Amino acid sequence: MIESLTKLFAKGWMRTFTLRYYSADVEASWTFDDEGLVNPSLQIVYNRSLRINDEIHDENFWLYLSPQDAAAVGSVLTAWAESYGEKL
Repeated sequence: MIESLTKLFAKGWMRTFTLRYYSADVEASWTFDDEGLVNPSLQIVYNRSLRINDEIHDENFWLYLSPQDAAAVGSVLTAWAESYGEKL
């Protein structure tokens, strides 16, 4: 899957995409936006609405990553997943 995503990014076909998660208590989305080629950075917007004791709590986070930052974060996330038996 990672190789397929890499090919789509390289061809410029997928500049922005969103992942969404829904459950009875949580609605979350992650939007990934490749902002440009001159000064490449990846913007990740995380939005979450969480229900705690029948109250809604909204959270919003913005991350901006250089290609080097994204590689470092990706390595850490991959290592964590592999420590629980996930294989890429």
